[in-house]
Amino acid sequence: IMIRKVGSILRDLHASGLSIVIAEQNASFATSLAERLMVMENGRIVAEGPAQDIMARQDVRRAYLGL
Repeated sequence: IMIRKVGSILRDLHASGLSIVIAEQNASFATSLAERLMVMENGRIVAEGPAQDIMARQDVRRAYLGL
């Protein structure tokens, strides 16, 4: 329930024109909200771009998102 509430609040804030940066380990939650994703490993960005593009990459899905 709390994750849905937080997601709703973040969507409302973004709709009002606010840019938001989320550092999140819950991949499903983050990808449901994000326009762009940055995947980090050991403090380094290993993938970045539009959420659709990153989620379409099988290597990223397997290695970092557990999908």
